[in-house]
Amino acid sequence: MAASVDQTLSIAPVRWTGDEMRRRIRGGRRQPLARACGLGRIDSLRILDATAGYGRDAFVLAALGAKVMLSERLPPLADALVAAHAQALDDPAICAVAARMTVSAGDSRALMQQTQPPFDVIYLDPMYAPPGQKALAKAPMEALRHLTDGDPDARELAQLAWEHTGRRVVIKRSPKAPTLLDRKPSFILKSNRVRYDVYVRS
Repeated sequence: MAASVDQTLSIAPVRWTGDEMRRRIRGGRRQPLARACGLGRIDSLRILDATAGYGRDAFVLAALGAKVMLSERLPPLADALVAAHAQALDDPAICAVAARMTVSAGDSRALMQQTQPPFDVIYLDPMYAPPGQKALAKAPMEALRHLTDGDPDARELAQLAWEHTGRRVVIKRSPKAPTLLDRKPSFILKSNRVRYDVYVRS
């Protein structure tokens, strides 16, 4: 079931520059996101960001050397990602990073099922609709949550990712959120505000 979209709301601009992005990139391959995805263990790591959102995690991963496919099914956000990627390719400061990124508008299921060889890593950061909130929040990620009814098919998407990944599935969750797969994670990495459940194929 695809997420429904409130067409009356707009999203924040997609930006991959600024102090916050530079700080994240300086965190290098020892930061939890990079370690969860296995950066440094595999040359030319191929990652599918199956729920790309604003593309910030994908940009960090690409800046650290991965080749990243960004898949986004919400049309206004997918359009914004395409535009941001085109601008990044023309920006001398970040064009080398953008060259390691590809944006795909639409549902990521087909990419999971049809891409051969399969992606080394499938990365999921499913949205959720916070209960009891009615006002549109100012923060970009909160705006995105309000733009949709969340990802009601997150468990289905996680299972499909597990079935079609080449090496591992990485699922970004809030610290106290339940796991999405009916199996124990191979390992878990935590930062201050998020948790990465990592499922590695043997």
